Amino acid sequence: DYLEAGTLTVAAEHLPGEEWRIEAELLSDSLNIQTLGFREGTAVVDVGRSEGRVRMTAARGETERYSGRGTYSLEAEGGGTLNLDELLVDFDTVRWNLGGPASLSWSPEGYRIRDFQLVRPGTEAMRLRADGFLPLGGREGDFELDARHFSLNRLARVLQMETPLEGIVDFQGRLSGTSRNPTIEGVLSGQDLRYSEFSLAGVQSDLRYEDFQVSLDLSARDGGRQVLSAEGSFPLDLRLEKDSTDLADAPVDLEVHADSFPAAIALAFLKSMEEVRGTVSGSVNIGGIASDLEPSGTLVLADASALLPDLGVRQRDVQANLTLTPDGDVEVEGSMRSEGTAQVTGSVTLRSSLLEVGLDLEIQAQNFLAVNRRDVIGRLSGTTRIRGTYGGPLISGDLTVEAGEMMVEEVARSVEVLNLSDPAFFDEVGAVFAARGQGIRVNQNPFLQNLRLDSLTLTMASDRWLRGRQLNIE
Repeated sequence: DYLEAGTLTVAAEHLPGEEWRIEAELLSDSLNIQTLGFREGTAVVDVGRSEGRVRMTAARGETERYSGRGTYSLEAEGGGTLNLDELLVDFDTVRWNLGGPASLSWSPEGYRIRDFQLVRPGTEAMRLRADGFLPLGGREGDFELDARHFSLNRLARVLQMETPLEGIVDFQGRLSGTSRNPTIEGVLSGQDLRYSEFSLAGVQSDLRYEDFQVSLDLSARDGGRQVLSAEGSFPLDLRLEKDSTDLADAPVDLEVHADSFPAAIALAFLKSMEEVRGTVSGSVNIGGIASDLEPSGTLVLADASALLPDLGVRQRDVQANLTLTPDGDVEVEGSMRSEGTAQVTGSVTLRSSLLEVGLDLEIQAQNFLAVNRRDVIGRLSGTTRIRGTYGGPLISGDLTVEAGEMMVEEVARSVEVLNLSDPAFFDEVGAVFAARGQGIRVNQNPFLQNLRLDSLTLTMASDRWLRGRQLNIE
């Protein structure tokens, strides 16, 4: 989308006219394409009215370079063909290159890929192969994708992902049927998988998609044993051409078994938690229909811990028994430690949206470090009840603040109001954020933002302090 500096050389002939032709060469420095950044790049094109040649190179440094070369032709009916003669990706001492000439054709009938092969020679040879026809307009298709010893780490480098992605993947899949009702069959396996802080030693899965249903048989390994298995079917829309078909009444029948499965993966959807540790074990059956799931079974969370950055505390020794019922209620019984202890009992009602998840929990705390932030620190004892929803919790009970501190200057900063609709604000900082390609990240934990109190008795013990640069009051 932008480049720091460059030189563009253009030559044209037969302008205007039917036989016009343009040759151009661009030498650029520090160019950015969408989210991909490169230190340098070149593009050489020789184009006419309906055909042309293209050669491009890009580099992120001395050890990572990309290059490609090919020709194209356009048709009057809106179709065309791209012939790829060369594609090279160099990582340090590793090279990916085309296994031979390949082509991509497109038309109103669909897309056809011929003989695309990306290979890495050597003792641990890698191959990515795609060949076949992806249909449109209700036509029949036949497409195959085959990946052998494919490195996710190298893929992450190509995509310039900031979050670590590692592992070796093998996949063989085939698509047949029509664009409006395709059939997909595939086999997937992965080894030494890692994404961010989540890791698994291996994954194996057979899958089939037909008539809007995915059937799978999946197993995951870690620590030399199977930690997860899933078998059954569930609805999904993978059509190349979609209409208004509603899958709300489609049946779901899925069995999931966990044996010391990493809690960090199971709880990844809870963005308010970081550095999750521990394991999940148990069996769950998910039945019913897509719009009204009926889960049943039991799960045990053992030896878990998690950091809650919004509260500034780490909860340790988390143990919980969860019993799922077909009406969507999850009976909860658990305990945790944050210097002090807390016991949790009650139920959680599952909903399609996290904000709508129902809460009916009772927490009995004993000298429990509930918050440890720059503006406030507090240890609590007593009984609290949480009702309502995750997006609108209602707190009641009888609590005692055993010990705590409130920092006057930090509290003052946290309650200062900044009018984001003030044009002067955007005049000063809006252009800076836009130029850097960053958004304004605002901490918006809905549970804490929308928390309400109802008949809550709060008793202050003696060890409670109001502190500041020039005051120290108990």
